[in-house]
Amino acid sequence: MQRLKGKTAMVVGAGSIGPGWGNGKATAVTFAREGAQVFCVDRNGQAAQETVDIITGEGGTASPFTAAVSRAAGPYYDVLVNKYYVDELYDRRFVDVGKTFAGAAWAFDIHIIDGLVNRLGWSFRLAGGGLRRAQTGLIGNYALSMIAGLLVVLVVYAGYAAGILQ
Repeated sequence: MQRLKGKTAMVVGAGSIGPGWGNGKATAVTFAREGAQVFCVDRNGQAAQETVDIITGEGGTASPFTAAVSRAAGPYYDVLVNKYYVDELYDRRFVDVGKTFAGAAWAFDIHIIDGLVNRLGWSFRLAGGGLRRAQTGLIGNYALSMIAGLLVVLVVYAGYAAGILQ
């Protein structure tokens, strides 16, 4: 099936850096197999010629050309290599905002939530230490505590009855 018969294709990077086939060489040969005339461009003239030899060996039409396209393209090359700077834009607009939000949430968790829980635990530990001293296991101490509590209740009741406390 000759889907590209009568068409001309220019493949930049049509050679291979080392032995074997790279994307450019494979693309050029595939276009030629589909009937296209292929213009093989590579910065290494020998690599481009190897691709042309493969294409002509299979009965296709191709011609080599040596060029450093990346230097000639200048800023356009930079834009294309950096994929239109979409990754950088995404990092600045979304990732950095997400990191800022995560940092604020972390600080809130560490300083506010954990701080409150730690202070509450500290106060219970302090109160427990005081109650530990009061719980001696001696019945006389418990009776004395009950009588002291009863006296406090009576004094408060008397204050309300006398009109001192309102």
